[in-house]
Amino acid sequence: ILDAAEAEFGRRGFRSTTIGGVAAAAGVSRPLVYRYFGDKETLYRLVVERLLASWHDALVGAATPAAPTTAHRLRAVMAACLEWAGRHSMLRGLLLRDSDLTRRVAGTTLDEGRDRLPALLERVLAEGVDRGDVRADLPPAEMAAVLTDVIVAGAVQTMAAEGAGRATTRTEAMVEVVLHGVVL
Repeated sequence: ILDAAEAEFGRRGFRSTTIGGVAAAAGVSRPLVYRYFGDKETLYRLVVERLLASWHDALVGAATPAAPTTAHRLRAVMAACLEWAGRHSMLRGLLLRDSDLTRRVAGTTLDEGRDRLPALLERVLAEGVDRGDVRADLPPAEMAAVLTDVIVAGAVQTMAAEGAGRATTRTEAMVEVVLHGVVL
């Protein structure tokens, strides 16, 4: 049911999605959807929560400390974020088209999700400072905030991109620019 709801909300937006449409897409009855989820707003909030949990799991899995360098870890986190965004392009509609509603219905969930990436990056960067492969002249929290902005912007662009090839090219370019700069 949640898969069908994600697809329906992503395709139609919150206002045009109906419980009947979700039920039909899931191959179940409307009363069953109401019994498990109560109403459309609750179903929407649960879809957003599930999407953000999936995103966080992908990022944490990519940030493995076993990578040989912090650059490898950051590359993996950035790539995982953008690859995830490419697979969940419907999220763009959920967050952008229905942003006011999403903020009202799932604001706390969004805030928690938003805070997860910089916290993860700050931890990776602080460990990199300790290992000696990340610059120590900038606070890890500040570097994490900048990286978060870049990654989130890249994720939105990836969700808007057509085709996995463009997303892969953008991912590689973004990683190179962020980790190695643009000037010689």
